[in-house]
Formats: sequence, structure tokens, C-alpha cells
Amino acid sequence: AAARLRLPRPRPSPAASSRWGYPRGAYLDWRPLRRCDRMRRFSVDEGGGGGEDGEKRDEEEAAAPVEAKVGAAEELGSERSRSGSFSSSSSPSSATPGVSSEPPLLSFSVDNIDTVKLLELLGPEKVDQADVKAIKEKFFGYTTFWLTREEPFGDLGEGVLFVGNLRGDREEIFGKLQRQLRELTGDKYNLFMVEEPNSEEDDPRGGPRVSFGLLRREVSEPGPTTLWQYVISLLLFLLTVFSCIELGIASKISSLPPDIVSYFTDPNATGPPPDMQLLLPFVESALPVAYGVLAIQLFHEVGHFLAAYPKNVKLGIPFFIPNFTLGTFGSITQFKSILPDRKTMFDVSMAGPLAGAALSFSMFSVGLWLSSNPAGATDLVQVPSNLFQGSLLLGLISRAILGYSALHAATVSIHPLVIAGW
Repeated sequence: AAARLRLPRPRPSPAASSRWGYPRGAYLDWRPLRRCDRMRRFSVDEGGGGGEDGEKRDEEEAAAPVEAKVGAAEELGSERSRSGSFSSSSSPSSATPGVSSEPPLLSFSVDNIDTVKLLELLGPEKVDQADVKAIKEKFFGYTTFWLTREEPFGDLGEGVLFVGNLRGDREEIFGKLQRQLRELTGDKYNLFMVEEPNSEEDDPRGGPRVSFGLLRREVSEPGPTTLWQYVISLLLFLLTVFSCIELGIASKISSLPPDIVSYFTDPNATGPPPDMQLLLPFVESALPVAYGVLAIQLFHEVGHFLAAYPKNVKLGIPFFIPNFTLGTFGSITQFKSILPDRKTMFDVSMAGPLAGAALSFSMFSVGLWLSSNPAGATDLVQVPSNLFQGSLLLGLISRAILGYSALHAATVSIHPLVIAGW
């Protein structure tokens, strides 16, 4: 018995007027038959003979209508031009007799891909040209901004940059254009006033020449906070808590085990690391310093949010930066909305440092007062006196409250709030 693949042949129809069972002039797709015939040719008889059926089918295909083959070739060529250039990895002539060949693999060639069209499909959504036309007709003119040309705006040219000449105060014109844009398109777009690129001269009214950029809101505004950002922020906060506790433990350096102190302070120390469980009894006494440092940093962030709320500025979650020398290096907070002007950016940005500085200076002053009070001597910690030589301002304040002789001793007894405020 021969192992071969038989081709499905069209059944003849009484109403058909052609030898293949199709109406005359009908389109015949020859590719399935040709593909099956390729697989049939790769199969051989167990006895080594190919049989007479294959020869008959070859003769029938050779006698097929020429118009059917031409139509199949034209469709195959058009499909290749639409989907790219394909090449088969095998051919009937390369098949080994007696071995069944696998279906031919197709490899795709990217030579004919239009990268510009691909970026348009995968890139950010561009501004609507109908809206651009309406903005040019209704917004710009002799009294606001005389438009001279348009340029692409954005990283991938998804926006429009309006270049021209100002006809008045830039802040007033920018505010007027923003109000008109909201009335016309709602929250669909954001308008930016930027310095004109490649400008060789300043504006006649003073300052650099400016242009106006138009971008879609979903393209120009930062995205929402993701779940991974919340997870990272939480992990960084926990690390910052740990580093602040470590700072509180280090503030009691005079009472720590000598082997642990020498291991972390002496660069020439050798031997195995000491047992860190010896530091556990000092954790409770280190909490006041840790609480003070964390409170200052949290109050810093609260200052940002209090300044941003009345100005309708959205802020993201803070990402704390742990540091085992200072407790924390601060935090990074992202703006989640477009800032209307530089004054708003300055006010929101400066509110955090001012709030943190006010609280830290208050802690420092109260800690110095508690350090000079004999009633609170049990809560004091011993720190090296050279700590007060690191800042001229804080050193003078400390000398004024604690006295000259206290700061020139080997160690100085101070309250933990002094360390946190410092």
C-alpha cells in the first residue's frame, strides 16, 4: 500500500459548464491545490514506486486553464506586496527521497516596512487637524499672537508648535488662550508657552521670543500611579525607618559595645563581624531620634501638599531615600498635573523645605533647652564635641545656650531632639 496524501478534488455540478465544476469565468484559487501537491510529491511508496495516480494528477494540472493559474499568481503577488516579503525555507527539489519533509517554514523580511507609518500606528495620538484649524481661525490675530508658521511639537511630533509674534503681554495672552482653549475643546488639549526654538533675537517687549505648543492631555500629563510604584514607595519608606533607627543607635556611640564601635569606625579592623544582636537593647532608646528625623521629613512632604492643594496641583506619592549616615536624604515627589506657571512651581517646591526647616530648627532649639535643664539629664546622650564644629550657625547657637566650657569637653550631653534637628 502506498503512503500518500490524496488531493480533494471539486465535485462536478450539473449546472456547471466547465470541467472543474465551476461556472465559466469564475476565479479559481490554485494555492491550496499546489500546496497539497507539494506535500503529495514528498511522499513515496513503501516499495519505492510513486504510483500512477501522481502522474495522472500532474497531467491534469498541466492541462488546467491558464486563466486560473494567472489569477492565482496575481493574487499571490498582491498578497505578498501587502504583508511583506516572504521566502520559503524548503523546496521540492531539495527534498530527500524516502524521507517525509516538514511543512515549509516562512521567514518575514522587514525591508519593505514603512517605519513612519509604523510609528504613527504605535506612537502617541496626534492632535486633530480640524481643531488646529479652528484654533488658528479663532484664537490668533492682530491683538493676541500673529501666527507665521507651524512646526511639529513633542518627542515624536505628536503636537503642533505655533510660531509667530506676540501682540501684548505674554502672561495675559497665555491666560487668554488657555481660557479660549478650554471653552472650545474642554479638557482635550494642553497649551504650553515655550521659548521659540532656534531664535536669534529677543522679543521687542523684553525677554526671549515665545511660541505656543499644543498637545493632547493624555500625552502631555504624567500617568497615574501604578501598583509597582506604591510597592516601591512602601519598601523605601521601611528602609528609611530602619536607617533612622540606625542613626538613633549610632547617637549612643559612647555606650555601645566597644567591639561593635571599632568594627564600624576603624578601617583597619580585622576579624569576624561582631554579633549584631547586641544592638537590640539600644533600639528602644534610639526611637526618639528616629521619630524626630521621620517627623521632619513627613512635615516636609505635608508642606508640599498644603501648597499644592489651593493651586489645584496634583502630586504623586513620595519616594523616600534612606541614608545610614543622616537617616534620610529626603524624598522625591513627582508632579502629577501640568503647572500653570513658574510661580506655582516655585511656591509648591519651596513649601516643603520651609516647613521642614521650621520644624527642624524648632526641634534643635527645644533640644538645646532640654539639654541645659538638669531635670532631664536621664534622657541625654553623649556625643563628640567636634559635632558642633560642623556648622557655624548651629555651633554659635549651641555655644550661646550650653556655654563655652560644655562644647570644649571631649563629649557633650545633649537631648536626642538636638540630633534630629541638627
